[in-house]
Amino acid sequence: MIALSVALKAALPTERGRPVGLVREQTRVVDPQAELANANGIAVNAGLFIENLHSLSLRQRIFNAEGFYWLEWPRSLQTLMEAEEISPL
Repeated sequence: MIALSVALKAALPTERGRPVGLVREQTRVVDPQAELANANGIAVNAGLFIENLHSLSLRQRIFNAEGFYWLEWPRSLQTLMEAEEISPL
């Protein structure tokens, strides 16, 4: 395994990534409402607001961000959480 890893690193420049033959991508269209209905789930909406984005490196795929996020859920979920004494944290 180590030899294979070393051989791949030596043969492939990092900026080009893996050869297409080694990557298998699959696409599946997902309907969130249908998935929730099939799983008997409750939808929770999430949001994100980024105020400041810095230390961005597209090559390393990293960044630092400042901002906040929020979650919104229906009253039925809030009632269930209160009944089960579940904290939103």
